[in-house]
Amino acid sequence: MTTHTLTHSFPFSLIKLPKINWKAFLLLNFCVLLFLTVFYALQINNITNGSYLIKSYQKKIETLLQENNNLEINLAQISYLENVQEKTAELGFEKIQTIKYIQILDNSLAKK
Repeated sequence: MTTHTLTHSFPFSLIKLPKINWKAFLLLNFCVLLFLTVFYALQINNITNGSYLIKSYQKKIETLLQENNNLEINLAQISYLENVQEKTAELGFEKIQTIKYIQILDNSLAKK
């Protein structure tokens, strides 16, 4: 750059800038700020509700899984007992009336 270009000034008075109505501009900015604040509050509320729903659904899932496990265990026990009863009937086992114990003598080998 030469000194001539540095000393030469541009006539800014030739450029016509639009006049700004500052009251309308500030009112518009305030309305936008108010809208964004309300929108932010609503979004935070939606996120909070969503997280609450997720937690409640997780609790329901846990209780249902526990109930399902209990039902599976009960089903296995019931089917096992039914199989035992069927096997005892097939093999001809009977219900005992009296209990007789075996007496072990003092000089027997099993007692030592």
